[in-house]
Amino acid sequence: MHPIVPAIMALGAITFLIGIFVLAWFGIQKIKIVKLMGKEYTSWRFTLSTIGSGVLLIMSSILFHQHFPYEPETEPNVQQFQSVLSPNLKYELDLILSNNKNGATASYISQFQQEYQKALQDEDDKTTQILKLELAYKLRTELEGQGYTPDQAEQNITRIMKLL
Repeated sequence: MHPIVPAIMALGAITFLIGIFVLAWFGIQKIKIVKLMGKEYTSWRFTLSTIGSGVLLIMSSILFHQHFPYEPETEPNVQQFQSVLSPNLKYELDLILSNNKNGATASYISQFQQEYQKALQDEDDKTTQILKLELAYKLRTELEGQGYTPDQAEQNITRIMKLL
């Protein structure tokens, strides 16, 4: 939704409600003529113009939203999409991968994050699923190579995937 649409709609709703309130007030007070900025208006003309302009603003905001879709301008940049793990998540990953001696798992994870963010930006669901499977396979082989049982490796992979 374009950022100006809610502002126009709110302005229209406020104008409409003011018109309804003024109509009710003029009816109660039995006022026939309104003096506004040095000019005299009949009460029905004043209320009709406020209610009408409120409806007009609401309808124009709807049409504006339909005919001018909002697409924020962003330049795709891999650095922009690289997610940074919070210290808590990084600590938990280090606990899970405490036996990792060569640092290959950390490089797998950082590569996964970059490619996954790029695939999310491109809205490519197949690539995201393939990347998840690839990371799970790499982690499984790495953990089993470190002496984890298949059940332990699967539990750790599940925890890692939840963290990422």
